[in-house]
Amino acid sequence: MKPFHSFTLKYIFPGLFLAALLIIPGSVTGAVAPADPGSNAATSLYYQGDYQASLDEWQKLIDSRPEKARRNLVQLLREAERYDEALNQLDELLKTAPQDPDYRQTRLELSFLAGHSEQVVADCKLDQASAAELFWLGMALLDLGKPDEAGQIFKKSLAKEGYNPAALYQLGGMSLARRDFGSARDYFRAALAQDSNWTPSYFPLAKAYIGLANFTAANNLLTNAGMVFPEDPEIAATLQQLLADHPELAAEPPQETKARREVASPKQVNPILEGRESIPTIRIGLAEGISQLFLKTSPEYTLTTMDLKTIAAGSENTVLQFKANPEGITVLNEAGTVLYQTAQPLILTYENPSATTILFDMAYGQGSFWAGRADRTYRGRIELIPMSQSATAPTITVVNQLNVEEYLYAVVPSEISSSWPRAAQEAQAIAARTYAFANLGGFAGRGFDLMATVASQVYNGVGAETPAARAAVDATRGQILTYNGKPIAAFFHGNSGGFTGSSADLWNLDLSYLRPQADLLLPATVAGGRMDPADLWNWLLSRPLTYSSQPKYSAASSYRWSFWISRVQLERRLNQGDKLGQIRSLTISGRGDNGMVKQVLITGTGGSYRLKGDKIRSAMGGLRSNLFVVEAKLGKDGLPEYFIFSGAGWGHGIGMDQSGAAGMAAAGYSSTDILKHYYPGTQLVKKY
Repeated sequence: MKPFHSFTLKYIFPGLFLAALLIIPGSVTGAVAPADPGSNAATSLYYQGDYQASLDEWQKLIDSRPEKARRNLVQLLREAERYDEALNQLDELLKTAPQDPDYRQTRLELSFLAGHSEQVVADCKLDQASAAELFWLGMALLDLGKPDEAGQIFKKSLAKEGYNPAALYQLGGMSLARRDFGSARDYFRAALAQDSNWTPSYFPLAKAYIGLANFTAANNLLTNAGMVFPEDPEIAATLQQLLADHPELAAEPPQETKARREVASPKQVNPILEGRESIPTIRIGLAEGISQLFLKTSPEYTLTTMDLKTIAAGSENTVLQFKANPEGITVLNEAGTVLYQTAQPLILTYENPSATTILFDMAYGQGSFWAGRADRTYRGRIELIPMSQSATAPTITVVNQLNVEEYLYAVVPSEISSSWPRAAQEAQAIAARTYAFANLGGFAGRGFDLMATVASQVYNGVGAETPAARAAVDATRGQILTYNGKPIAAFFHGNSGGFTGSSADLWNLDLSYLRPQADLLLPATVAGGRMDPADLWNWLLSRPLTYSSQPKYSAASSYRWSFWISRVQLERRLNQGDKLGQIRSLTISGRGDNGMVKQVLITGTGGSYRLKGDKIRSAMGGLRSNLFVVEAKLGKDGLPEYFIFSGAGWGHGIGMDQSGAAGMAAAGYSSTDILKHYYPGTQLVKKY
């Protein structure tokens, strides 16, 4: 039986989009039939986004290749929201293979998506049903307003296959509706335990905590949910009401905040001493748009203005406070006494290269699943730059300047696990170093070279450093990848899903070393070229064995994933108002050769809207990659209730696959081998 995917349904909270994953490992290897000349034209039209022309070509092949043609017709029709036509084609397939479990399961799913939930109930044979079929039956029963029956079915599905955060989420929603807050809490927490990125659970779990009078936990979850889903008004309103009812939650009590600062002590780190002067420095943007910052110093610090006027100097563990004002920055001590006011940038430095600085309560990841706040410690010097002279919105940008190698000490373990094989960490060090040199000055207008987030490469400071990562950086010191004598655009990402993509497809940046690369474990029939629509669907729903799929280096939700977003939530996210109106359809209007989506056409009651390249992931609500297929669940009014994405990989998919690099390293490949695979045609050189 093929693996299957399933999803969560908006059960109780209007406007909350749901992200979900259910991939059950099976025996599928990912092999597909090689393309034949008769289907090449139909497949090419599909990749170009011309669904109707592709449908016409597949229709012509029914007599000569009935099974292949009908399988592809089913796929195109489901993506075009023409579910009744897709079901007709599927019924023809079932006539020749009535017991095929994949056809049976697909029929239940398509019936549900078409709004024929009664038919799902009639067709599902409980005594023969797989975990997948039971899941769709549960969804249909929910659709019919029978939550108690649906709950029993979800539990039966879980009994057959325990990994099912979608079913756990649904059971949590039903428990919450019954005001069984303890059970709701347990189900939502279980869903998060199975998939830690199941961030839509934050909001209903917060409601469960409110019901249990655990207001501190509810406040923390609502705060995180608001950072991940800033466009969701219900989350903001619930948090506002909670704080109104419990004002003591609005902020950490000042005495506790002060106590936390008192206890914290900057670490003394081991600096690079040999050849230190030859290592270039880099400027990292740690935070922008902040109004206030507390920091704590190491021994013998000096705080100066840009023209080197000393404002403060002193011993270790000094707490300084910085506030933005219309004229620049005000410097205060911890007690609030004003020390200085200046319109110039401020620079905090140390003579001792072992010194570090703690920055308190730094916000990070706004709008991302990993958003939050933390106290973080950094090597090097800290700069505070006044960026706005507006009386209503003065702000400060915080920049960390340090040498590239010590910067990489924190980047490598922030990007990949230090438990991964040494060769993978060395490959990451070289790629990250190359990326840094290729992007020096990338944010010069904002006062720095690179950001400390996934917008550049993740840099979490001294707290992220590990002995293994430092060893990998030291072993590759100064090494970068070049093409035609220049540092390459050494992009990397979490997981390719088995195929990396093309920079030309995603960013309109045609670089010979950033073209699709198939995982080395894939069979030639997959790695050799375009898959037809049905095979692409199967590929995205299966877990073929690749270096990227190794469980030790790849979470289930990284390699294969599913994602639901409600129509209303997507409309809010796109923020096009009457220019788009209510969304009627979402159509993929272009793919790269590896299946990566290049364009999406969104058609609404008021007009249309087109998304291209890397903007697709964020605009759609946070898709994990651009390698996906999509279909819609139709409501009684004929409009989509929500859209269902099924995809592969995590990140932009260009360049080095970090999970794949770990899998290759575990199999004995060297860092050089890994880099040659993901960046073909490049040269490894020593810059210093």
